[in-house]
Amino acid sequence: MRQPHTSWFTARSPSGAGSAGLLAVLGLALLAPLQAHSKANYKACMHQRADDMLGQVKCGDAEIRRQEALLARAYQKARGAFVEEYGAGHAMLSHLQKNQAAWEKYRESLCALQIGSGGLSSAIMYNECQLNLLEQRIDALNHQRF
Repeated sequence: MRQPHTSWFTARSPSGAGSAGLLAVLGLALLAPLQAHSKANYKACMHQRADDMLGQVKCGDAEIRRQEALLARAYQKARGAFVEEYGAGHAMLSHLQKNQAAWEKYRESLCALQIGSGGLSSAIMYNECQLNLLEQRIDALNHQRF
């Protein structure tokens, strides 16, 4: 997996390592409510900061960190399913890893187009792009639709 999200606008240190394994074991039944709760928190944060663009960027950055943690859990769950079905040394596992790496490059490239001339509005659009693609990828991994 790649490094945790670092917005082009803000920098932060990676966090949340170590808990992915436990939630991966708990499975999809717990991931969907976590994602929905996180999305509700994000919407509330954005609403509270409707007149504060920097605050909205911070809301987006925080939500991206939460969604990336969910992505890591979904990836580990999918990886575990591949290992269980095909075995740890099977080529399908390598294909999954390559697929994830390609998706990460695609996400960064596509969302970089949102930056435009820079500024806070570009940062908000960049974050929205990141969040939309993260949500789609989490869903694809959880349902093994690659």
